[in-house]
Amino acid sequence: MATPTQETTELRLRLSKEAGEKLSLRASQTGRDMASVASELIEQAMATPAPPISKDDIARRLAAWDKFVSEMRKWGEENLPPGHVVDDSRETIYEGRGE
Repeated sequence: MATPTQETTELRLRLSKEAGEKLSLRASQTGRDMASVASELIEQAMATPAPPISKDDIARRLAAWDKFVSEMRKWGEENLPPGHVVDDSRETIYEGRGE
């Protein structure tokens, strides 16, 4: 946890009711405020390095993405009229606004 002499970053969190209740309970059990308990938990989580992603996991994720793209293209071919184009350019979306 940050010491008083260290630079700190202030952060405002929104927690689910359940998480807030658990945090409040942990704080009361340890005689500390919720902010200090939350800070300690975040510091601990950030100190633990994320596990490396294996080549097999990357291959699995890419295969899942390719399957998703393929299925979306198939859906589009089956459900959209031939030559269907969506103009999602920034200029078109915001045309006539702010002028």
